[in-house]
Order: sequence, then structure tokens, then C-alpha cells
Amino acid sequence: MEKITKKEEHVSNLLRGADKNPHKDFIRQLRKEGVKKIELSGLIDGKFYHTVFRDNGLCCEPLVLFEDRTFIGVECSDDDQYHFIEYKGEKYVFKSGKLSGHKMLINTVSNQGIAMFLDGESPQKEELFNDIQCTLSTYYDFLDLDELKLCTCYIIHSYLLNIIGRTIYLLLDGRKGTGKTTLQFLMSKLLYHGSFCSKVTMAALCRKTHQFQSSVGIDEFDKYSEADRLNLLGILNSGFTKGGVYELMSDRDRNRVDYYYTFSTKNFSTNKNNLDVTLRNRCLTINTIGGKKKTSDLYGVDDGRDTWFQMLTNRIFCYCLLNGRAIMADINNVSEEFSRDAARSRRADIVSIIAGIELHFTGRKELRDYIVKKDEVSDSVVSQKDTERIFYVLEYLLSLFFSDLSVTSIKIENKNLLDCLNSKLLEDIPGSIPATSTSVGKLIINNNLINGTDSSDYDRVPGKGGARYLIKRERLFDVIERCGDSRLKRKVLDLKEKSSQLHVQENLL
Repeated sequence: MEKITKKEEHVSNLLRGADKNPHKDFIRQLRKEGVKKIELSGLIDGKFYHTVFRDNGLCCEPLVLFEDRTFIGVECSDDDQYHFIEYKGEKYVFKSGKLSGHKMLINTVSNQGIAMFLDGESPQKEELFNDIQCTLSTYYDFLDLDELKLCTCYIIHSYLLNIIGRTIYLLLDGRKGTGKTTLQFLMSKLLYHGSFCSKVTMAALCRKTHQFQSSVGIDEFDKYSEADRLNLLGILNSGFTKGGVYELMSDRDRNRVDYYYTFSTKNFSTNKNNLDVTLRNRCLTINTIGGKKKTSDLYGVDDGRDTWFQMLTNRIFCYCLLNGRAIMADINNVSEEFSRDAARSRRADIVSIIAGIELHFTGRKELRDYIVKKDEVSDSVVSQKDTERIFYVLEYLLSLFFSDLSVTSIKIENKNLLDCLNSKLLEDIPGSIPATSTSVGKLIINNNLINGTDSSDYDRVPGKGGARYLIKRERLFDVIERCGDSRLKRKVLDLKEKSSQLHVQENLL
């Protein structure tokens, strides 16, 4: 009681001082609690909410839906500078300022989905999880069931970002033509405010995350300029946790710097060996290998398909808003288990999100062990030693194609690669650990020089390291393009030019 009395006395003295001050009105205004700011979704007064955009034809009207199936209209300030809501006598201003009246080609809940939520409709969790998996596998041939489940949990988590407080990035790693773009485009049709971007400008990308917290699919990451890649890495690193902000020079005024909120989930395709280690640790990897199973067309005109994607988006939204805190409880339970585990993964937060969502929808936690084991394999593969070794292998393979410009593929035995590699290591790096037949095989498969699941890419031969690989020239070019080594890239250009000249000469003859 003594502490409370002293506090009241202190406040009383401050107020008396303010009464004598000529600036007392301004002082009282400053002592009031500041304006409360909110994101597009989160918690207000302990209730989970989402901002949705009712489609009125030419523009959109924002509304805030609460988990108890109530809603509030969003208002605009008198000076038309920001949007806000009034809830229980309190004013809440959106952090992004003024909400856009246009959806900017993002995937979002429709008017029918809003009506469905307010009318009390909600799918069964097992049925919803299965429908997402079936839809994904209809249009993309996954390597295994675990990767399919991982992508399903990844999609669901995008609707819960602002109560989770952090996100997951999905890295698609694979050679050209293995379906990376298809998978990104497919997921954009189900992700929260999903948007597929191909060579988007940094300013446009930032506006999508700032205005809509858009789940962005970034295609052809490797083809950005060096300056854009630096900005992109800044956006990705800042957008991993709630409240992340990135400053970007204005594209209209070079003397002005704009700031953008960047917190949202993102997926992109690139060679993971080229990524900054900090960013790589924030990613889960999907290894695209090129499907063997015939899948349905994702790009042709099909009203029924598009209607299904919209309906499924609506159902995911409704379930997550109604049950978001229950899903979060399962995520926290898995996270606590990791905290008690002596062998806790360094990426426990990321694994907990995926495993917690899987636990909620299926009652199992199989993805936890799958991700941890995959991390262990990845850690053993990605090293400076392998970076040096793959350079020598790529250089040697290029020299074979230079020796015969007319061939488009070559067969080479593991032992020949091994001898060449160890010779180079001994010459350039004295005292280095020699390569083995097994390590050469892993190097070839892990860098996508062959498809390890396609028996036509390799066969067995007698002797030590008895394997023979079919190396295709175009695949080699693609691996070199993704590895980012400028010396090898110049050699590829030289080889292409000489091959083209040979082709012209043959036609003349």
C-alpha cells in the first residue's frame, strides 16, 4: 500500500505542476497514451482478427473480421492520410497508413468467403488438410509425401503470421526445368495474399508486403542485378519477424528514402550454396527434380479450376481465423518440447511452426524429424570444401565438351572424375583431404548434374567407384549459371559461341 500511495502522490504533484505551467493543455495531451497501431491481422483485446477487402467492383472496401464472427468497418481519416477502426472506444490506426483500394492481383478471400465466415461455416480440419494436399499434388509431382505435407503446412502458416510473430521462407532448389516456377505459381493461388512475382522491382515488392503483407513468390532470384540482390537480401532478412522494416531509396526522388514493412512469408528459387548463411538458416528447402507423373494443366483457361482455388482459399481463411489460437497452442506445445530436448535444433522455431500445424491437423509430428534429418544432411553437403571441389569438376567437364564441340552429352566414369579432382586438389591445395568415390558421387547428385532418381542418368560399371554418369551439356550450363562463378560463365559463353560457329559451318557444307 505504501508504494501505491507514493505513486499517487507523485502523479498528483505532476498534475499540480502542470496546472501552473502555461503549456498545461499540451502537457496533458502528451501524457495521454499514444495512438494504438495495428497490422492487417493479429490480436485486439485478446481476439484474433483479420482485415479483408470486400470487392465492390471497381474498388475494395476494407473490413475487420473477428474470430467471434463479428466485424467492424474501416474508416479513413479526414485528411485522407490513413485508415483506422474504432473498437470499444479506442482508435486503432493501421501501421501501413492508408490501405489500398485495389488488390494488386493478390490472392485473397472473396465476398463469398466473408459471407461464409459470418454465416458460421467452417470445414473439418482433417478434410481441409487433405483437400490442400490433393490440390497441390494434382498440379505438381512432389518428391515424397513429406515435402507435400511441408508445403501444406507452409500455406496454412501464412494465415497466422501476426499471432505467430515470425515466418518461414521456402527455398526451391533444383536445376532448370524441374518445376520450380510451377510450384511457386501453384502455391500463390492458396497462400494468404499470395502473389507470384517474376523479376519484380524492389519498390513493387516492398509495396506488396507493406500494403497487404503479401506472401510473395520470387522467381528467377539468380537473374537479379547485384544491386537488386543486395536489396532483396535486405528485404528477406528484415521480413522474417513481426515489425520488420526495410528502407529503400525512392524511385521518384533520389534524395528521399522510403520505409516499408516487410514482414511476410516468401518463397524463391536459387542455388542454396550462394545464399548468405543467416538467410539460408531461415529457409526450408524443397528439392525440385522434375516430375515423372503426369499432372493437370495449371495455366490454361479453366473456370472450374479457378473457382476451386478461390473456394479452398476461403475455407483455409475461415478455419484459421476461427481456430488460430488453438493452432498457436499446438505450435507452442511443440516449441516447449524442443526446449526440453538436449539435442534441440538450431532452427527450433521454424521446425515448431511446421510440426505444430501438422500436429493440429493430423495428430502427428512426423515433419519434425524429417526437417531435422534433412538439415543434418544439408549441413554435411554445404561446405567450403565442396564449393572448391565442384568448381574443379565443372571445369573438367567443360573441357571435355570443348574437346568435341559437336556432342551434347558425354558419359564419364566416377573414377575418371575422382582422379582429375584429386590431381587438382594436390596441385592447388597441398595437404587437402583427398576426395573419395562416394564423395564424388554425392557431389554430382547434390549439384544436380544428374537426376539421382533417374536410372537413365547413370549405370554401374566394374571396379572401384563403379558408376558412369550421363552428363548433358545443357544441364551443365544450367548448374554453372546457378553456381555464380564468373570464370566458368565466361567459358560457357565461349563454348556456346564456338558450337554455334561449328553449326553454321556444317550447314554451309
